[in-house]
Amino acid sequence: MIDVDTEKSVSEHYCEQARTEAMKFGYSEFESWLTTGGDDRSLILESGANKYHIKPRPINESDIFRG
Repeated sequence: MIDVDTEKSVSEHYCEQARTEAMKFGYSEFESWLTTGGDDRSLILESGANKYHIKPRPINESDIFRG
């Protein structure tokens, strides 16, 4: 559960938590922003990936993406 104060919204607290967790596992500032804006499935777990076992990394131009 997110502890909310009156200075920030729940959304701001969630984004802060998501970014902090991502950066704890060595993701860059940009990559940590890729974990925000969703729900708990976007949070980075101890494995360094999210609940879908995906790491929040930008896709290389040479990669094939079918999303």
